[in-house]
Amino acid sequence: MAARLPQQSERGEAEAQLIAAAVMVGVLYAIRTALAGWFSGSVGHRMAGVAAIVGGGLAVYFPLVYAIGGTDKDELRLLLRRRRRRGSDSA
Repeated sequence: MAARLPQQSERGEAEAQLIAAAVMVGVLYAIRTALAGWFSGSVGHRMAGVAAIVGGGLAVYFPLVYAIGGTDKDELRLLLRRRRRRGSDSA
């Protein structure tokens, strides 16, 4: 059985996601460079540095991938939605 080739729209989405990821890497590198001293300081400084990197990644990647057509609102909602734990239904 031959592998299915991605359709044009799927390739376009993948390309947009790769572009958004590349931009995010650049921003993360800039944040890491700007906050270089924070990663060798106290535990609080290191935690703040990691939080800045994570927050920066979220703030750049998701809006950019949406803006350039790498995903749509429904798909983003699914990715960012918290999942219910099993057994937590109050029925």
